[in-house]
Amino acid sequence: MKLTLRNSWKLLGTLLLSACLQSTVWSQQPVDPKSNLLVNGDFTKGTDGWELLSFGKQGTATVVKPEDVLVDGLKALPTGQPAPDPTEIHNGKPSLKLENPMVDDTSMKQKVTVKPRTRYRLAGWVKVKGVEAQNMRVKKPTGACLCLMGGFEHSEDVIRTKGWTYIKYEFSSGTRSEVVIGARIGMYATPVKGTAWFSELSLVEIGH
Repeated sequence: MKLTLRNSWKLLGTLLLSACLQSTVWSQQPVDPKSNLLVNGDFTKGTDGWELLSFGKQGTATVVKPEDVLVDGLKALPTGQPAPDPTEIHNGKPSLKLENPMVDDTSMKQKVTVKPRTRYRLAGWVKVKGVEAQNMRVKKPTGACLCLMGGFEHSEDVIRTKGWTYIKYEFSSGTRSEVVIGARIGMYATPVKGTAWFSELSLVEIGH
């Protein structure tokens, strides 16, 4: 079959779109625990390996475990304690809950050893509720994201209220031999209030 120029461009576009979709799907596949450089990135051991940093001292961090959520409409926690909503865990895994009752820049951070001049992918899932600045019209706030602490390198951020969303940030280590990873809500000059849940976080080497 002879392809016209128009049909050739259509075919090329289809192939490129297919490649992009496959790349996206591949990046969202479960990470082999052996290749994950983060300690306790799935929060099965609570907050072990992580350190809370809240610049305004307003933020809090807790871990929501699958056994704590509502089970068949019944509370799994002792009577009198509110049980988390089932949507606060992702894929049956625990989640890290960061909450800013007042505007703040809050993160859970972890120092990781990396190879110089190597590329890495920082990724995971996030869900947010009521993440906003005091005045959303003044400046777009940086909502919930994954970041490299000490600068402005971060994944796409999620604001307002949104269900579980896959986010990632790919970077080169350059001359660095270690980086500090952060699961973060708010950033420096754009603190926010609200709640974010993070789940299944990973940092993997992806090449040079």
